[in-house]
Amino acid sequence: YIIHLNAILEKNIDNKKALYLLGLCYAHKGNHENARLIFENLMERGEFDYVFQATEKICEEQPDDAQYLNLKARSLVALGREEEAFNLIEKYLEDHPEKLSDFLSTFDVLINKQPRLADRILPRYEKYREEDSFVADLAIARAYAFSGEYDKAVKIFERLFEDEENK
Repeated sequence: YIIHLNAILEKNIDNKKALYLLGLCYAHKGNHENARLIFENLMERGEFDYVFQATEKICEEQPDDAQYLNLKARSLVALGREEEAFNLIEKYLEDHPEKLSDFLSTFDVLINKQPRLADRILPRYEKYREEDSFVADLAIARAYAFSGEYDKAVKIFERLFEDEENK
């Protein structure tokens, strides 16, 4: 399949269905780096439904793979299914709390699109302070900014800036 799909894509690089199938083939063959590159490419092209369909299948086979789960969550957010994406990540983090850093940027996107989720995501950022206080504080400041609490955001950014100046 891979040879034939590549032949199709050589002649028609914009064939999104062929890209989707090629990504699935790579994932099933264990070539996850190429599969993820293809799905990232589909995300950039706005083909969120293809990414969701692919990662739905892959996550059934590999439920502990944070990178595919993150792609699935990002595709859900892009499809306007923010609550579902949040719940997916939360369920995963219950079993894999050490993987929180893999989802920080997706949490940012979630808060940006659905500011009401900030109250549920901020505790995760607070917990991340144990790992990396600077990154956690940046995430917290962004969350406040995305949710309209600009004074809180500015105060954190100001403190971070002063801390960096004093190093």
